[in-house]
Amino acid sequence: MAKATRVQVIKETSEKLKSGDWFLCLQWCLYVHSEGTSEHGYRFIYRHNNKLRAMRGQSRIPSVAMMQRLIQTTQTEGWGSFDTEKSL
Repeated sequence: MAKATRVQVIKETSEKLKSGDWFLCLQWCLYVHSEGTSEHGYRFIYRHNNKLRAMRGQSRIPSVAMMQRLIQTTQTEGWGSFDTEKSL
């Protein structure tokens, strides 16, 4: 049986792309695995028409500047320094 992972979004910041109704989101999440374990982590993901759009595990980042703005927002909001390699 395939193992499944459910993702719970805890925090999110986003920036609208110039074209259409697409947003690039940076999220702090809890990944809950079907075998009963869980782990925290960050992810980039797209949102379109208010729905998350997973891109088969990869998200195209339009520019380093956009990525840095999203990261800076997380730090300004107080959740950009979470580190799963250290205790939360």
